[in-house]
Amino acid sequence: MRGARAGAAEMMEFCQMWLRGQQQGLDAQYGLSRCDWQLSQVDKTVTYRRHGTVVAVAPFTMIGSFCGHNGTWLWSWANPAIHRDVTMNQQQTLACVQQVGMTNLAQPMLQVAELPDLWQDRTQVTRYEQQMCTAVGRLVSMATYSLGGVGVQCYVNPAQKVIGWVVLTHVYLPIASV
Repeated sequence: MRGARAGAAEMMEFCQMWLRGQQQGLDAQYGLSRCDWQLSQVDKTVTYRRHGTVVAVAPFTMIGSFCGHNGTWLWSWANPAIHRDVTMNQQQTLACVQQVGMTNLAQPMLQVAELPDLWQDRTQVTRYEQQMCTAVGRLVSMATYSLGGVGVQCYVNPAQKVIGWVVLTHVYLPIASV
């Protein structure tokens, strides 16, 4: 059992490092961290603007959200507020968590604090906020890697203390109007 946990931890660490590199590459190419952005479930895109000018557009797949109020992760396919055609589906979720050997993560909603394999590592994170951040970061990076995404965008609903993530499937420059 220890060997399986070590393998899962190594895969999760790999996914996190890979995603960090992807994000840095996107920022170097498009400067997305310095842009305002708007997500449209109808258009299935995230549009990035700088000083009102469209800089880039990215199709996306929603993967899930974390609610700080109750410490839960909700996969997007289990969220009735999200259009089905923009979600990571249940089969994709199962494939993602099978890659790290943690099929228990395929449940629609997860109590993150009850999943120590997601937050325990060599440094033995002790603070609740650090545990949650580490665990959610690992879920996001695993899903992004599994979907073959080029990066992620985080959205926040402060009123409900919810943070959600979408995987960018690719990024392109807007077509200039004629």
